[in-house]
Amino acid sequence: MTADPKEAAKWFTRAAELQSSTAMYLLGQMYWKGDGLKPDKVKAYTWMWLAASAAVPGAREDVDRLTQQMQDKDVADAQKNARKWASQHVAFGLRKNRQIIPSN
Repeated sequence: MTADPKEAAKWFTRAAELQSSTAMYLLGQMYWKGDGLKPDKVKAYTWMWLAASAAVPGAREDVDRLTQQMQDKDVADAQKNARKWASQHVAFGLRKNRQIIPSN
């Protein structure tokens, strides 16, 4: 792994777009902490929510913690973004037979 957070963010973004749930989680962490990316809690929540939906260990707990730091409208926007992303990436598995994690 590279020591350059901006370079890491670039590769995690590519991997997340290719449906790597671990990359989604790590990218969400980077947005949350502002590590190599401009801090953005909506983007952080979107990626971590998708990772939690894919059962990445620790993602659900981080989604819960992040939710406490966000306005309800921002959480709703992030969930909408995640649902839209999932609907455009059907292979990700968020289909009828799989439940998306509930909103709080």
